[in-house]
Amino acid sequence: MISPGWRQRFSALRHRDFRYLWLGNSLVMAGTNATTIASGYLAYELTNSAFILGLVGMGFALPMLTLSLLGGALSDRMPRRRIIQVGQGLISAGIAVVIIAIAFDVIGWVHLLIASVVQGVAFAFVVPARQSLIVDIVGKEVVGNAVALVSVSFSVTTLLSPAIAGLLYASIGPLGVYVTVFIFLFLAVICTTLVRYDDGLRSQSKERRSFLSEIGAGLRYARNDELVVALMVVALAFTVLAMPYRFLLPVLVVDVYELGPRALGLLSSMMGLGAILGASHVALSGNR
Repeated sequence: MISPGWRQRFSALRHRDFRYLWLGNSLVMAGTNATTIASGYLAYELTNSAFILGLVGMGFALPMLTLSLLGGALSDRMPRRRIIQVGQGLISAGIAVVIIAIAFDVIGWVHLLIASVVQGVAFAFVVPARQSLIVDIVGKEVVGNAVALVSVSFSVTTLLSPAIAGLLYASIGPLGVYVTVFIFLFLAVICTTLVRYDDGLRSQSKERRSFLSEIGAGLRYARNDELVVALMVVALAFTVLAMPYRFLLPVLVVDVYELGPRALGLLSSMMGLGAILGASHVALSGNR
């Protein structure tokens, strides 16, 4: 018999809409981690240039950095489920471009850059909408548990997806990896569509302000809250100092270790090992 304490630790999953939103997000994150391996190794395989490899990685990071504030303002104006659906559709379209280019043997690093930029733009709008929609669906009472469960899924996919993508790349090539990712994204769109909660009426009823005024209000709020400022500094430091090495791992794997995509996937998967331990602890702490 499952104890009440264990039920509380997964209390957010009792909400039907959150289960579908969580599953769809897990599929997107699994696909994103697999794409990072495939695009990085393929870009370096095509160009043998660390600069191009970094450029492809920057194509994802730069829109996330510059457009997230706009994404947050938009999520206060439009139905958040619709924003997530459109974002997932855009990511799927970028993946489809790469699939077609590989299939017709015209793939170049520019195709990978385009897909990376599209993915970064989509995430800049999807992430704020998803976080806000989680609060709307589960309520403030269990939102901590819901966010922790999302973090667990992120950590699990960070641990498993790169290793699996490396194996797939080595056995069936980049086309097989991208087709698999496209299937995952298609399933994610279905999961998001099955979410019944619709905040459209509430969003439309809010007082309309300009995007710039809403972004300015958010910045003023963050500036006056020491905890928010600290969290932003930590997140920015991690993004700037820790994440870039993952994009440049193909250089280390190919040029230094003289290995292939299997090793790249395994090394990338180790990022998720510590993350999953920390996120699991938070999730298993219930609402504390």
